[in-house]
Amino acid sequence: MGTYKAKPRVDLSNLVPGVVGGTYNVMGEITSLKRVHNRFDAHNPRYTIWVQSGNNRFFGTLPRHLLGASVGSWIEFRAEVEQSPDNRHVGFFKRPRKV
Repeated sequence: MGTYKAKPRVDLSNLVPGVVGGTYNVMGEITSLKRVHNRFDAHNPRYTIWVQSGNNRFFGTLPRHLLGASVGSWIEFRAEVEQSPDNRHVGFFKRPRKV
């Protein structure tokens, strides 16, 4: 009987394009929704979301026009995005508009 030798794992993450900074449309599924509490939001609730778009994830504030959205909802909006310094597949968006 021969011995089984495991094949080395191939890292395919370099083949998948990462988040590129700039202004563009973000489209994907809301995977996390959390209310942010502070003393100034008594009448204006604010929510932070994680949006999964292909292999990339985006974090930011839920646009006011989408306050009825829930986890699993598909959304699309235009925003300024910057790449995370730690992970090229994570981006942070700000100023969401054109919902």
